[in-house]
Amino acid sequence: PLELTADTSSMSGSRRWRSAEWTCLETRVLNDTYAPLSREEAQEAIDACAPGGRIYELLQAKPWCGIAHLEDDDAIPEGVLRPCELRVVIPSEVWCGISHIWFKVALTTSSGVTKEAIWDTEIMIRSRIPTAAAIGPNEVFVPPQRDPGDPLPRLRLEVSTTPDFEMMDACTCGLTLPPATDGSEAKVTVDWYYGEIRYGVKPMFYDMFPVPLSEDESDAMNVLTLALKGDILLPESSWLFVARAAYAVHESNEAALVPFVVNVGPLLPPKIVLKAPSRVNQDMCNFVIDASETELRDFLFWSSRPQASTALTAIDGSGGARRLQVVNISNSTVTSTTTIGYDIVQPQALAFQWDVYRLLDKIDDKKGGQTKNAAINTLRSATTPYVTIDQRAFDTGLYIFTVRAIDTAFPDIVGEANVTVEIDEEERPTYRTEGPAPILGPFDDTTVTFTQFGFSSCPIPFDLPGQPPGRMLLMRSIEGEQPDEFEAVAELELVSSFTPVGTYLRALTLQATVDRALLRPGFVYRYKLFTTSIAHGEMDTYIQELFETARRQVDRDPASRAYKREPLTIPDWVWVDDSLPFTVVSGPTAGSLEVLEPLPGVGYSMQDNFKFQQLWATDAPPLQYAYFYARVSDLKLEIFEKYRLMGFTDANTTARLSSLIEGEWIVMSDWSEDPTLVTPLPTGLYVIGSKVRDANLMEDMRLAAVRVLSPWADDILTAQDRLTLLTQYVTRSQQVILQVRGANRGAAAVVPIAAAVKELPDLTTYDFTTMLGWYATSGDPNPMWSQPIYGTPIVSKEVRNLVVSFLSEIMNVVGDIVGALDKQAILGFPDTRRRLQGSMSLSSEAVSVKTPSHIQALAEAYVRIAESITPLRAPELGVKLGKLVVRLLSRTRMAGFDIRTQREAAINLLKVEGILLANSEPAPMPRDGDIKVNTSANLQVQLSSVILAGVQEIGDAMAAFLPTDTEEQIAIKVIPEETSNVTAGDLTLTVVVRSLDSVKAMGVNMMPDYQAQDRWAYPRIEIAGLGEPGFMGQNWADPDTKLASTARYQSAVCYQPPEQESIFDRIVVLMVEWPSNPVMYASGSLIGSTANVTMGYTVELRSCGETIDIGATPGVTGKLKMTFRLEPDTVRDRRWGYNSLIPYRVSWWEDIPGIGTSEDRIRRWTTLGCLTAWQNSQEDVVK
Repeated sequence: PLELTADTSSMSGSRRWRSAEWTCLETRVLNDTYAPLSREEAQEAIDACAPGGRIYELLQAKPWCGIAHLEDDDAIPEGVLRPCELRVVIPSEVWCGISHIWFKVALTTSSGVTKEAIWDTEIMIRSRIPTAAAIGPNEVFVPPQRDPGDPLPRLRLEVSTTPDFEMMDACTCGLTLPPATDGSEAKVTVDWYYGEIRYGVKPMFYDMFPVPLSEDESDAMNVLTLALKGDILLPESSWLFVARAAYAVHESNEAALVPFVVNVGPLLPPKIVLKAPSRVNQDMCNFVIDASETELRDFLFWSSRPQASTALTAIDGSGGARRLQVVNISNSTVTSTTTIGYDIVQPQALAFQWDVYRLLDKIDDKKGGQTKNAAINTLRSATTPYVTIDQRAFDTGLYIFTVRAIDTAFPDIVGEANVTVEIDEEERPTYRTEGPAPILGPFDDTTVTFTQFGFSSCPIPFDLPGQPPGRMLLMRSIEGEQPDEFEAVAELELVSSFTPVGTYLRALTLQATVDRALLRPGFVYRYKLFTTSIAHGEMDTYIQELFETARRQVDRDPASRAYKREPLTIPDWVWVDDSLPFTVVSGPTAGSLEVLEPLPGVGYSMQDNFKFQQLWATDAPPLQYAYFYARVSDLKLEIFEKYRLMGFTDANTTARLSSLIEGEWIVMSDWSEDPTLVTPLPTGLYVIGSKVRDANLMEDMRLAAVRVLSPWADDILTAQDRLTLLTQYVTRSQQVILQVRGANRGAAAVVPIAAAVKELPDLTTYDFTTMLGWYATSGDPNPMWSQPIYGTPIVSKEVRNLVVSFLSEIMNVVGDIVGALDKQAILGFPDTRRRLQGSMSLSSEAVSVKTPSHIQALAEAYVRIAESITPLRAPELGVKLGKLVVRLLSRTRMAGFDIRTQREAAINLLKVEGILLANSEPAPMPRDGDIKVNTSANLQVQLSSVILAGVQEIGDAMAAFLPTDTEEQIAIKVIPEETSNVTAGDLTLTVVVRSLDSVKAMGVNMMPDYQAQDRWAYPRIEIAGLGEPGFMGQNWADPDTKLASTARYQSAVCYQPPEQESIFDRIVVLMVEWPSNPVMYASGSLIGSTANVTMGYTVELRSCGETIDIGATPGVTGKLKMTFRLEPDTVRDRRWGYNSLIPYRVSWWEDIPGIGTSEDRIRRWTTLGCLTAWQNSQEDVVK
C-alpha cells in the first residue's frame, strides 16, 4: 500500500491539531506497452481524485482508521483530530494503473490557523524497489560557524525503508511485480550521495558523489551523521543529499531516491556579550559598560582544514561540484577552492566600536540633545572591550549604549548590541543582573548573579556579622497576570564573592540558585534581591510580610484577573532589585501512543509485526522518539485484559498500566525521529512505553498494552498436522522477519527480536535426517509414504530447505542488529538501562519476569539458534552462527564492554561454541596423490575455524578488564548426539592476565590443581622469560613469520581506549580444554594424519585480540614446556599394548600459509619441534 503521513508535523501551538484535510490533486495514467489500460480503465484512473473517484471516496471513508471514527468516542474531545487522520493508506488496488499522484494536506491548529503542504509520489511500474521516505524535514538549515566551547555540529538525516514482503502470496495490482518468494530481496541497502546546488540548479543523480563511509559516524544504514566542517560549510551554499534505497539483489539497477536539501546560512558576526547596570546614580557613581566576554565564532569552513586528517574539501579544477574528500596531511597537500574570499585562512581577532545617545524621554526612542560632547566623543573613540563612565559625565536621563564587534577576518560583517542605562539621582547600589535564560530548558543554569557595576562613591550594602549582605527571594506569578502580582515562593541561599569588572578588581557579586523542583511550567518567575546599609530589621519585617501575604487565601476577580489586596510599601533604605522574568519550557504535549497493527493489540508471536505510533504536539521541533517495554506476569492475565480493553487515552492510563509491572523497563529502540516502530514480539503480556524528546530535551511518555499469543496449539496430535503447522509457521514468520530486516532498524529491535527467537519450535521433535539419505533413484520406497500418524514427523526435503532458509534469514536479521549496535547500546545506559521517567514507580525487588540486556539477549538467542541447527544437519548454518559470535564480540571490543559484568552471556556464547563443536564432522575430502584440494571452501573446515575464532574472542572479552594476575574461568558441558563423532565432556575456557614486565622477566608459569580428580582445565605451562619484545614483538617472533605478525599487531584493536592500552601492555594467557578434537574435519583417513587425538588443549598468549608470536628461536630449546595428565581410561587402554615404548606424542596443530617455494597452505597435526617424555613410573603424565 501507499502510505502518506503527517504525524511529525509541528508548530501547532502546543495543542493537538484541530483537523487534517487530505486532498488528491491530480493523477497521471500509466503508459505501459506491456499491459496497456483500456479506455475505461484509463479514464477511471484520471478521475480518481474527482468526487466519486476511487481515491476521493477512500479519503472520505478513512478505512485505515477502522470503525472508531464513525462512532462517538468520548476519549477524543470535539475539535481535536484523531491520530489516524494524520495518515492516508491507499491499497494497491486503488492506485493500480496510476503512475503519479499529487496530494495536499491542510492542518488546522486549535486557534484556526491552517498550514498546507503538497507532496507527489511516483509509482514505478514493474520495478522492484522498497518504499523509502524521509524522517523529519526534507530541507535542513545549518550554520557555517559554531560558538566557542560548543561541540562540532552534526548533520543528521534519516530515512525509513519498508519492503513489501507482507504482499507475498497476496493479490496486488496486476501491473506490478510481486515480491520474490525465495527471500532474495530480504536485504535493503541504503547508500548516501551528495552534490552541490549551484545557481538554484540541483545536480542530476549521476553527477553526485557517494558519501565516504569514513565520514559517516552512524552505524545505522538508514541514518547519515556527518560532522560539519570544511567546504560543505561554504556560507550561503546549498547541497543536495540523496538516500538511495534498493533491494540488495537489484541495487545496481533500481532504487528509490529520497532527497534532502541542506542550506548553509550566512556568516554571523561575533557573539556579543554586553553587560551594564540598568540604573545608576548620576552624582555618586562611576560605572562600566563591559563587552569583554564577546567571543569569536569558529568558522568551520577553515577550522578543520589544517588540523584534521579528513575534511570536506573542494576539488575539481574545472569548476565542478565540490566533494567530500580525504585530505593528505602528511605531505601538507590541501586542495584549494575556487571560492574567492574563503580560500585563504585569515587570522581572526576582535575589534570594537562604541556609541551612545540619549532618549528624548523615558518612553520615546528618538535621540535627544546632549550637552557634554566631550564625554560622548571620548566614548566614540574607544576601541577597548569595555568603557568606564565617570560620575557626572552625563546628565540624568535614559541612554542607549551601543557596541559594535567586528571579526577582523570579515570586516564587512559587523555585530551590534545595545543596552539601556537610566542615570538618575536616587541613592542606591548599582548592579548588573545576569541569568537565568528567559525560557529555561531542562539543563539550563538556574543561577542569578547580581554584580556591582557602580563604583567611586556609589552606595553599597553592608552585612551584619556572619550574615550575607542581603536576602534573595524567588517570586512567582501565573502567566498572563499583571507584572506587579508576583508572590514570594521561597527564600534562597545568597552567596557573596568578588570579581573584577573593567579596571576595578573587587566588584561585589551576589549569587543564588533555585532548586528546579520549585519550578513548574505555566508560571512566570523572577528573583528579587533585598539589600540595605542601615535598615536590616525593616528589611526582615518586609520580607516576612511578603511571605504572609503569599500564603493568604484570596479571591480572584475574573474580570480584572487581579488580587484583592493592597500592595506592600518598601521601607526606606531597603533596596530592591529584580531579575528579568523567566519561564520553564513545558515540553511536548497532547501525546498519544497507538497500536496500529494488529488490532486490537493482540497478535501471534513471530507471526505478526506489531506497529506502534506516537503522536505529540510541540513548538520545539524536531521531536525524537524512543520505545521501551516491560513484561507482565501471566498470573495477572485477568486484570491485564481488563486494563487493555479500557484503552490508553485517559489520564489514569500511566498509573493503571504501571501497576502491572514488576520488572524493569528495557530499551526497545533508541532515539529516532521516526514516531513509528514495527517489530515482532515473543509470547507474553507486555506494557509498551513510548518516550518523546523535543529540541529543548524535555521528555514525556505514554503507555499501551499488547498481548502476544503463541502460534503453537497444544492439541495438535498427528504428525501430518504438526508438519502443516510447521510449514505455515515458518512461511509466515519468514515474511515477518524479512519485513523487519528490510526496515534497517536493527538496533531498534535487538531485545524483542532476540526474545522472539526463543519462540522457535522445538525442531528436535522432527525427523530431518531420514529424507536426507533417500533419493528417487535409490530403489527404496519414499519414507514419506510411511509417515506415522502420531510419531515423530518425517520432514520432506522441501520443508527442510524452507526451515534452513528461515533460520538463515533469522541470522541475517540478528547480524544486522549486531552491526547496528552502537557503543551506548552495548554498554547500556546509566544503571545499565535507560529507565522511563515520570510518575511510574518500579519495584527494585527480584521479580518473576526478567528481561535481559542487549548482550545477554543476543547470547541467549544464539544458543536457541544453535539448538535449532543441530537436527537439521546443515553445517552452513553453523558456520554462519559461528561468524555471528565473532562479530558480536568484535562489537563489544570496539565499545570497550566488560563481559564479566554479564557472565551469563559469556557462558551462553561458550555454550554455542560447544554445540557447534558437537555438530562438527570429518571432512570427506581426498588426501593422497597429487590431487589438490581447497579445504578452505569446505563447510566443516569453516565451522572449525569459526569455533576456534569464537572461543578466542570470548577469552579476549573475559580478560579485557581482568586485573593482573587474576584467573577467570567458565565451563560448559558438551553433550553430542549418539551418532556424533565428538566425545562428550567439558569445554573449559581459562584466562589469566600478566603484565609485560612479568612476562619479560619471569615468563609464564601456570600450575593446575594436581589434587583434582577430574581432567585438568589446562596443562602445566612453563614459558621462560621472553626478554624485551622489540619493535612490534619481533624479538619474540619466529624469524619466518615476524613480518606477518608485525602487520597483525599494527592493526590490533584493544578493548580499552588507545590512551589507556596498547598492544603488549597486557599479556593474556588463554587456555582451552576441548572435550574432543577441535579440528574434527582433519580426522579420519581422508585428510590429515590418522592420529587419534586423545586430549586437546589450546594455549595462547594474546594481546589486544591478536595471538602473540613466540615461535622458535634459533639455538634456544625448552622455550615452552607443558605437562599433561592423562585420564585413567586412556592409561589402561594404552598400558599393555606398548610395553616400555612411548605410546603418546605431544603434537600441535599447524595452520600457516605456504612457506619457501610452496604456495600450498599447511594444515596438519605435527610433532615438529616437540620432545615427548613419558615414564612407566608416572604413566598418567606426559611432558
